[in-house]
Amino acid sequence: MRLTEVRFRDRLHGWTAGRIIGDEAAVRIWRTEDGGRHWTSRPLPEVTEAAFDFADAQSGWAAGPSDCQVKEGQSRCRAIAILHTSDGGLMWAPQVSQKSRNADADNEVEAVSAETAFVRAGSRIWTTDNGGQSWDDVSLPDPDASPYRIEFPDGRTGFAAGRDGPECPAKGSVPDRPDADCRVAVWATTDGGNKWNRLSSAPQKNGEWYPADLQFLDDRTGWLLLVNPDTHAAALYATSDGARTWTARSGRLPGIRPYPVRLAFVNEREGWVPLSVGAGPIEGGLMGTSDGGETFQPVGTRTLISVEDADRLDPQTGWIIAMNPKRPEASRLLGTEDAGSRWTDLTPQGP
Repeated sequence: MRLTEVRFRDRLHGWTAGRIIGDEAAVRIWRTEDGGRHWTSRPLPEVTEAAFDFADAQSGWAAGPSDCQVKEGQSRCRAIAILHTSDGGLMWAPQVSQKSRNADADNEVEAVSAETAFVRAGSRIWTTDNGGQSWDDVSLPDPDASPYRIEFPDGRTGFAAGRDGPECPAKGSVPDRPDADCRVAVWATTDGGNKWNRLSSAPQKNGEWYPADLQFLDDRTGWLLLVNPDTHAAALYATSDGARTWTARSGRLPGIRPYPVRLAFVNEREGWVPLSVGAGPIEGGLMGTSDGGETFQPVGTRTLISVEDADRLDPQTGWIIAMNPKRPEASRLLGTEDAGSRWTDLTPQGP
């Protein structure tokens, strides 16, 4: 397997997305109803990659590039497709296909309830409040805004983090000049995205920095992780008042090589940050904090060379997607019930 995302709603119901090596044409989502002991999967129609999320054990959405053609050895996609399931992932039905010039950009899905979901497709943001019968464009109004991450603790309150400015480069790159008109930005909405406000309280960082992830536990408690590809630095910020103010936390996480790919906090103090090696040849792993991000320590064993994603249900229970050390092009899905001291291999064994 080559897996990309893992999500669990409780100890029994979980999903992971990816491909079977050798079957590159089909992106799949596997589902389990017994905590990962057994898995079933379905290929997703239309899309070539998939971001996904589930609101409960039955209702979920997936989104990815579609209408793709291979030209000169490279795939070019012209649309974003949004898919829906109401049976836990047994069947997936396309709901909408939206033309997009940035269809190959990264996508993100936030499933709030069985009726409400948000999809970020590149810099565009779409929402439904009727289970996907219709979708509305609730993108940021600023044409220079580039949101990289969104978070919706509920159907009304939401946050977006990215960069803003006419001279901002693509995500992962830095501006050509130190004085380029580009800066880190955080936006907030209280009406489900109909109106967005750019927050003056956001960390004052220039365009060399960009958000690697944004996470909110509720409408007040959240974290923002910034990285700087030029200096290889990272900066973690926390808020306890709905992004009105931000407090600097740890500055000791790496910003690149290895890459911090996700924030996975379960309460105000305990969280994980997975580190991916990317192209290597370095070591990543899993970093954990028990003081809200003030300090981090390695979690697990040295076999966690590279961790691509993480999901955590409570302080003891969590799941990660990690590089298979015996076959680096493949992935393992690992679970823990003791905060990462021991891991169980839950990797799906077939379609």
